[in-house]
Amino acid sequence: MLFEKKKFPVNRNLKANKDFITDVKDSTVYQEFINQENPNHNNDCYSLTLNIDGISLCEKSDLCIWPFYFTCNELEIGDRYFVDNTIIAGNY
Repeated sequence: MLFEKKKFPVNRNLKANKDFITDVKDSTVYQEFINQENPNHNNDCYSLTLNIDGISLCEKSDLCIWPFYFTCNELEIGDRYFVDNTIIAGNY
């Protein structure tokens, strides 16, 4: 679903103000990585964040589910964590 919505390529606005980090894209490590891998910012390199979260199926059960999913850092924060914009990697 993520690629069907045609949200890619995204516009990478690398922040010039290094006083505040409001997103992973503002960090020095991210900006160095993007500049090293893609100095012209041709939008052919994307980074993912691995998320893991667990929940018990019910209070009286020993069973639980742990989904593993990826989010694309290049999407805006408002769009990044929508269910349609996540990539399910697996369940444990």
